[in-house]
Amino acid sequence: MLKLLRAIGFFLLALALFSSVTTSRADSTPSEPQMKAAFILNFPKYVEWPPASLASPSSPILVAILGDDAVANELAAMSEGKSVDGHPIQLLRNPTLAQCLECHILFLGSAEPQKAAEIVGQLKSASVLTVGESDQFIEQGGMINLALRERRIVLEVNLEATRQTELHISSKLIALAKVRGGKK
Repeated sequence: MLKLLRAIGFFLLALALFSSVTTSRADSTPSEPQMKAAFILNFPKYVEWPPASLASPSSPILVAILGDDAVANELAAMSEGKSVDGHPIQLLRNPTLAQCLECHILFLGSAEPQKAAEIVGQLKSASVLTVGESDQFIEQGGMINLALRERRIVLEVNLEATRQTELHISSKLIALAKVRGGKK
């Protein structure tokens, strides 16, 4: 019964996440970069940052993408004119470490796993939602991994990493993920 409820919940969340994905043909299946960009674009709906992170009601949610131009391109197209709770989405490509500390979401592509490990280590206690796509990302201390399994994206959440920050991830998102690094 729990597996059925989890599958239904995942379907509903995926439907909501993919609602912002636009493709050139109505019957087209979204590409992997489109799916990852849709997840990233919708994470602000399921994550709460400390009040100081979004100083004003119109402060932008800064999303940084490092090491994956395809995901950055898709996110740029999807986020144009979008906002979450009045906060516009702002994209930053290939940020410096200082810029990573200022962003709300940092997506680290799998192209440079050593660089990802170093950056995640530097952001350990910062209120930056770290999102990756490599098999080692959770073990490196990343918070959410977008793992490709059998041609679909599977969420993996590292609760231990999120507990070291002031971020609060919605139980709705956690319920749909494979939890690693802590108990639900």
